[in-house]
Order: sequence, then structure tokens, then C-alpha cells
Amino acid sequence: QDFGLGKRDLDRPSVKAAIQDAARWKRIVGNDLENIPFGLFVAWITLWIHSSTYWQFYYVCSFTAFRLLHTLFYAYALIPYRGVA
Repeated sequence: QDFGLGKRDLDRPSVKAAIQDAARWKRIVGNDLENIPFGLFVAWITLWIHSSTYWQFYYVCSFTAFRLLHTLFYAYALIPYRGVA
């Protein structure tokens, strides 16, 4: 996709950076679309399995916090931290 730019415009560093950012966010959204439905499914199942709502709340909050950290690390290209989150 050339975003409506000519071939000469695609060689400019600012345009290359914008294209890379758009591609990065497309991967971020794709990654979230793969993982968040599974996380919601697991949260729903743990609600049925665990008798303690405290632990279920802890698991869901942990999952949400780590998904948020993963997305932020991915967005800012912090590669080693992204794997930990």
C-alpha cells in the first residue's frame, strides 16, 4: 500500500517511519485479536471452576495488566520486555 504517495515520496525517512508504524499497529491489533478472545474464554471458564471469586478476579486483572504491558512494549519496540509480558 502506498497511502496515495508517489514513488519519490516513499523514499523519504518520515514516510518510511509512518509506514512502519502503520504496519506495527496492524500487527498489534492482530495479536490482540488472537489473544484477547482466548483470555476472555479462560476468564469465563475460571469463573465456573474456581469457588473463590478473589482468585478469579486476581487472574483476570493479571491477564489484563500483562496484555496491556505487552501492547505497550510492542508499540514502543521494547523487544526483550515484550517477551516477558
